[in-house]
Amino acid sequence: MRAKRIVYTMAVASATAIGLLQTKGAAGALLINGLLAVSGVAILPQARHVSILCAADEHLINFTVTGTNRYGEIISESIIGGTAGTANKTTKNFKTVTGISIDAALTGNVSLGTADSMHTPWVPVSYKDGWMDAAYTVSSGGSLTKALQTTMGDVFNAAEDLLPVDGALGTAVGLKTATAMRLLITSYVSGSVTLELLHRRQ
Repeated sequence: MRAKRIVYTMAVASATAIGLLQTKGAAGALLINGLLAVSGVAILPQARHVSILCAADEHLINFTVTGTNRYGEIISESIIGGTAGTANKTTKNFKTVTGISIDAALTGNVSLGTADSMHTPWVPVSYKDGWMDAAYTVSSGGSLTKALQTTMGDVFNAAEDLLPVDGALGTAVGLKTATAMRLLITSYVSGSVTLELLHRRQ
């Protein structure tokens, strides 16, 4: 079978891509007015994690991010604010951000941005055809941290964020028990990563 070769490249993270530096003295909605915002909605070049950078200690504040995933489905996630000078980020991938709200007054300023992390889309594989060989490589001079993840979930009938993750694997693997796989990029600086998949009969 012909190999499947997919190249993924991220945009560099931006602390103000979704919302510029701001503060708020009560619970409610923050401003979506960052570099990627159009009429109060941030449209990201690719679905990725959202980051919230706190100038003061906001670890008692809950931030609720709403928007859509890469398939246009409405999603939301609540995360706790970070300590002074730190950024916390979502675990879900957002393609658009329609709102970010807080449940209490902020102590200092925050900025709303794109994180240096994401999950690529799940790539379905057919384990019934025999072993699946998978490998991934980073482009020359690229700088990023990544891992290959697999699932035995139903990728055609379950929401992307609800599929169970069954493993995080090494750079090159041979698999028989997986319905899909994806790359988790946990720290992106530059470059691209290539995922190559090939079926081989037993």
